[in-house]
Amino acid sequence: RRPSPAGEVVGYAGAVVVTTLVATLGTDPFSIYHFHRIALYAPLANVVAVPLSAVWTVPWGVVACLLMPLGLDRLALIPMGWGIDATIWIAEHVSAIPGDVWPTPRLPLFGLLLIVLGGLWLCLWRGNWRRWGLLGIAAGLATMALTRPPDVVIAEGGRLVAVRAPNGRYLATNGWGTRIARSFLADETGERV
Repeated sequence: RRPSPAGEVVGYAGAVVVTTLVATLGTDPFSIYHFHRIALYAPLANVVAVPLSAVWTVPWGVVACLLMPLGLDRLALIPMGWGIDATIWIAEHVSAIPGDVWPTPRLPLFGLLLIVLGGLWLCLWRGNWRRWGLLGIAAGLATMALTRPPDVVIAEGGRLVAVRAPNGRYLATNGWGTRIARSFLADETGERV
């Protein structure tokens, strides 16, 4: 049966929600591995920003490409910019919601590989035995319990050197341009630098 216009809108919104959740679950292990944090409300921003991009920003980009040979692309780039500005506004306001970023322990490379292999096993096989992939994912996530904060950190070409003291706090150099690295270290370890 052909759905009603309202049913098509609900179906499209549902598809955006499902694909956003799948993409988030697929990329979160890499966020944990590289940044030691998860952005919890990113799916909320995507549910609004993806339809906006599909309905407004991308079509204006196509029109801009068609108008480029005539030198009239500016006519389409301006409304396309409005869509980009709206997307940035959504991202800024969703990321400002308290509790958006959840720090996580370090995920070792071995754990990331277990998660990836478990996810591939789960997605590529058919039948009940594909569920064994969940075991690989769970084992990969469990490796975070085996990690501890680093004892020595050398960042930015040696501009920041930090050593963990016996009390758990970090003693760090106070050189030029170390503010960002110091804040990352404090966020990751939860300790005062």
